[in-house]
Amino acid sequence: MRSVGKTPVIKSKEIKEMFDNPRRLSAASFVLLYKKSPSRGVAFTVKKHVSKNAVMRNKIKRVLREAYLLSESFFPDSCNYLFIGLKQASESSPDEVSTEMADIARRIHG
Repeated sequence: MRSVGKTPVIKSKEIKEMFDNPRRLSAASFVLLYKKSPSRGVAFTVKKHVSKNAVMRNKIKRVLREAYLLSESFFPDSCNYLFIGLKQASESSPDEVSTEMADIARRIHG
């Protein structure tokens, strides 16, 4: 099973379930959908309207994955997370996006 850091990547079936009444939080570089689950899982995606160029979409996903590795410990263990990348992520460093992720994780905790 693939993983990002210590967090396993969720399967496509679980990703589709994420769109049924998820909780949503937004940052400048990404939108986060999260849903309660027995264990933590993560996935990263970028919609095609953000960039028609696959190279750019892959770059955004790389930045998001690296930022998640830096801020993984801030996220609660009892949720699945789906990060939807935005164009701003391609112009940001993983450290900047990691700071945004840490802020979002604090909002999840309440």
